[in-house]
Amino acid sequence: MDNGTVFKPNDRYPLHKEEFRLYYTSASTDRQTIDVYVEDNFGQTAKFSFEFNSQRDEEKEKPNGDKK
Repeated sequence: MDNGTVFKPNDRYPLHKEEFRLYYTSASTDRQTIDVYVEDNFGQTAKFSFEFNSQRDEEKEKPNGDKK
């Protein structure tokens, strides 16, 4: 997070501000999906899903090996 907190999977972390920045660094070359759940003080939950492709996957998808 923007304050240097490193998150562990499936744990809860309180947010002390309305806005926060989440940094993600993948150690994998596979396509990944991350689900982030945000819960308010009233127990209402919102789910946000993010999908990432590795650079190798993106290169495979470009026709004729075009690496722009």
